[in-house]
Amino acid sequence: MATKTANIALTDELDAFARIDMAAGGFGNFSEYVRDLIRHRRQQQIEEDLAFIREAMKGAPVGEPPAEMMRELSTLRRPARRRP
Repeated sequence: MATKTANIALTDELDAFARIDMAAGGFGNFSEYVRDLIRHRRQQQIEEDLAFIREAMKGAPVGEPPAEMMRELSTLRRPARRRP
């Protein structure tokens, strides 16, 4: 897997916290520490998105749409384009 290098600027306070937290977490280097933080944030975002979808689905109708709605939707479809 290709990697990219990113430089970040930290205040002295954040740098000290990150290095102490990195050592306490058993990370071998700062890059491993930051990658782990990003992975956790990505997972958190996925979980928030899923919670939003689950909540939205609670109000969704159950079962097949009525025939009238299906007819209306079929009139809205564009004809499929044929490839030459």
